[in-house]
Amino acid sequence: MDHFSAKKDRRHRGPGPTECARRVKDWTRERLGLDADSTVWVTELRCSDPGCPDLETVIAIPIPSGNWRTLRIAKPVSDVCREDISALT
Repeated sequence: MDHFSAKKDRRHRGPGPTECARRVKDWTRERLGLDADSTVWVTELRCSDPGCPDLETVIAIPIPSGNWRTLRIAKPVSDVCREDISALT
């Protein structure tokens, strides 16, 4: 496969990890009533513990006390949907 074809194939696979993380950040801000400048970190972690999903999405939001609010979704960031964020408490 030539370089052009490889780039074209990647383009049609759906959003990449950066775009997926951006969507999750936007949905999280919306769900929690945060403004667009609020810091929201989204990362995907691999877990090898029994019963743990292979990949999970972790959302971290700094809170005024100096701690972090951490939310976890038991699926890769590319599979997270708006409903997953809406279900967070």
